[in-house]
Amino acid sequence: MKRNFGWMLAAMVLVVWGSSQGCRKLASPTFPPANTPTATFTSLITNTPTNTRTITPTFTVTSSPTNTPSPTITWTPTITPTFTQTNTPGGPTDTPTFTFTSTGTSTFTGTPTPTSTFTFTPSPTATLAGCPYPLSSPYTFDSSIGCWNTLNDLTTTTVNWASAPPAGSASGGGAFHAHVAYSATAQVKEEFELPLPANTDLTGQVYTIHLYVSSAVQGTAWGGGIQPYIKTGAGLVFCSKAWTNITGFGAWYTYNMDLSATCTGGVVSDVRAIGFQVIIATGGGTGDIYLDDVALTAPYTPTPTPCTMLLNGFETLSDNGTTAAGNAADTLASVTSATAPTGSITEGSHNLQITMASNPGWNELWYDNGITFNNVWSAYHQIQMDVYVSSAVMAGASWNQVILQADAGTKTNQLFTTEPYLGIVAGQQTLTWNIDFTKGTILASDTITGLHFIINSDIKPGTIYIDNVHLNKTSCP
Repeated sequence: MKRNFGWMLAAMVLVVWGSSQGCRKLASPTFPPANTPTATFTSLITNTPTNTRTITPTFTVTSSPTNTPSPTITWTPTITPTFTQTNTPGGPTDTPTFTFTSTGTSTFTGTPTPTSTFTFTPSPTATLAGCPYPLSSPYTFDSSIGCWNTLNDLTTTTVNWASAPPAGSASGGGAFHAHVAYSATAQVKEEFELPLPANTDLTGQVYTIHLYVSSAVQGTAWGGGIQPYIKTGAGLVFCSKAWTNITGFGAWYTYNMDLSATCTGGVVSDVRAIGFQVIIATGGGTGDIYLDDVALTAPYTPTPTPCTMLLNGFETLSDNGTTAAGNAADTLASVTSATAPTGSITEGSHNLQITMASNPGWNELWYDNGITFNNVWSAYHQIQMDVYVSSAVMAGASWNQVILQADAGTKTNQLFTTEPYLGIVAGQQTLTWNIDFTKGTILASDTITGLHFIINSDIKPGTIYIDNVHLNKTSCP
């Protein structure tokens, strides 16, 4: 009995425990707090418009602006999370997976970018950009050397603008300057050049340069030469005047080249460069060369009148052949009324200025004039010239004589006037010689090739002006 009771008691306990277990409630799952995603966007749009324009001078620019946007971009992202539930021991967890949907709104701020339309209006005297062009009047290098340069044959030559070159050039002011090292052991040359645009037509032009070659350049050499030249056509074909001995060192001298007479075959209708060479014989030194008053002008061709025939009006120093100083220390220039004394210009718009560096003394050659036309004088009986002498030059002078001689081919330095000499006074005057071909070896039928004006005087150094050298006929209609 006891044993059965024990079993029954065990059964009752089991029933009560099972009942209480059947009433237990499961706990609700706990989720971690929802994640709040954040997102940072970096704009990948870069737009910095640039406009680089190179405009060559001598044309006008008409601009029609267009707007090229430089964007300012505002982004408004939309973020949609998607949750995936994962059951793990201790309870399920939610892992969000983010899906981004971005929408952008762009705001553009326009920056004008010109669209250029070019209308070319060439200047009638234009050359390469920035290059001065000596056409109707001399280029005087007042503020720069323009596009003149050296070909640097000697490798060490340098060029620059000189604001205060040696005095004595026709225009004064600035000048092209070159510093050149010549050779003590060999004859060498240096070249200087100005480029011109294609098809520059210089038909009938005379190319004139004024040069100062310092005494240091000469060194111990006997001398040297000057050679003006041009280059023509696309091949830059070289054409030059024959070498001319350097007239003198340490002073200004004029050199020229009649382009059409020198360079035949029509090539001067397409000149691409003008230039000159300076050659120094063995023994040359290191020194300075100056260039001023470069001109391209039509040759002067005076028209004879019934009673007179003009020999030289000095509109340039090459009106009728070449006019050159007889004394290396003196300088010549063709000047206008801006320089010449009032009343001293008696023909045309220029006269000859002779600047004497010292007292002339005995048999001083005033100037030489090569005669290339109006050179048969059999119908003429007088030669005249107008002279102006300042009172400062004449002050204290006690004697003076002006002598005239002529060349006719190989007959050189011949007297041909009745008067062996004429005197000069202060102020404006006309000197008149009566032609008499019996005074020398020149005949009336000979062709005159040169004139020499000689002075014997104790006048002071200074400036004298000469104009209107002409012939008078024996009789006039």
